[in-house]
Amino acid sequence: MNPLISIIIPCYNIETSIDNYFNRLLQQPVDINQLQLIFINDASTDSTYPKLLKWEDRYPDSVLIINIPEHIGTTASTALGVQYATGNYLCFMDDCLQFSTIKRHIPVSRTCSMNVCFATNQKYVSIASVMLYSLFCNNQNASIHVYIFHCELSKKNEQQLSLLAKAWSQEITFINIDANIFNSLPTTDAWSKETYFRLLMPVFLPQNLDRFLYLDVDVIVNQSIQTFYETDFSGMDCIACEDILLNRMFKQYYWDNFEELHDKDFTYFNAGIILWNLKELRKDYHFTSYVEKMIKYLSVLQCPDQDILNVMHCNKVKILDWQQYNLQISIAAQKHFSAEAVRKISHIIHFCGPKPWDPNMDFEKYYHIQNANANFESLGQIWKDYAHLLDQEMSLQMDKLHL
Repeated sequence: MNPLISIIIPCYNIETSIDNYFNRLLQQPVDINQLQLIFINDASTDSTYPKLLKWEDRYPDSVLIINIPEHIGTTASTALGVQYATGNYLCFMDDCLQFSTIKRHIPVSRTCSMNVCFATNQKYVSIASVMLYSLFCNNQNASIHVYIFHCELSKKNEQQLSLLAKAWSQEITFINIDANIFNSLPTTDAWSKETYFRLLMPVFLPQNLDRFLYLDVDVIVNQSIQTFYETDFSGMDCIACEDILLNRMFKQYYWDNFEELHDKDFTYFNAGIILWNLKELRKDYHFTSYVEKMIKYLSVLQCPDQDILNVMHCNKVKILDWQQYNLQISIAAQKHFSAEAVRKISHIIHFCGPKPWDPNMDFEKYYHIQNANANFESLGQIWKDYAHLLDQEMSLQMDKLHL
């Protein structure tokens, strides 16, 4: 029987990517026997060919290697691979070996539903699009309703985000917020007025929702988050992860400024990824109480919204493993995590701090750490890979619409 999909993969000196590619492939909701993986080794000078042979020995019915003695380039290699394809569908990949493009062709039944919320402005629409792409492509078994809170998105911005959701058969609702509500609260380059929109989400979200996942736009959903989303709240207001960078600092220098935290043993959590228990939260939710607390402690706030969320929900938050569900890339870089390890262990990667899309970012200068830029660049490539795949996706959708 013919394979469902033939995947043409031209290869040149990619020895460091091959094992990781197959490991990620085997974790996906698709039987490798449905695939014909055609690797064209374009006269690689490293150990690409021997590594491919090992995988061909392991999966002889799915892996086909074409070894070319002289380098002919990607275009010619791809054309050669097509001649060997026998699948019902044809898929092309570059030598980045990104698996997410393949999964679009695999029919997956949807077994769960998720409600996801975030806030953005025009400046961050492109960044939010990358986050959404990663969410959709790594959670195809879920029906996802995304609620986007904003105060300035244009019709063009909304169309761009809606087109992406439509491509994955997901749903988006735009909720326009009056930003004047937050005029009394501080804003900086790092904390825009949209930062505070999360405080209004329980008010504007449909009453029939019992939980929702809040995501900052500077995250990558790297693997399925179904297990995380369905975690039992155990009576808590929310589920989050420890802020490894700020937990010790906050307790050592700042917590004594907040009378609500006196004599309490708590974990300072990062507010960029929070699963909220709406059913519990709405029992005693008052938006004004957050604003009043923020005004009360205005002079001592370090991370305005995050500090207040910790004050308001201390001892009412369930803490999960940060390496799995809120791996801050700055911490990963400082701890010298490899990009391969991060891709393997982390379901949600958080690019708080230095941004990989900023061409002028100097990680060593930002954190006063020597010899850290190379590792940060390697980790930042994770975000850039998803951005590259999103560009391909949107080009395809535009072609379909003849735009």
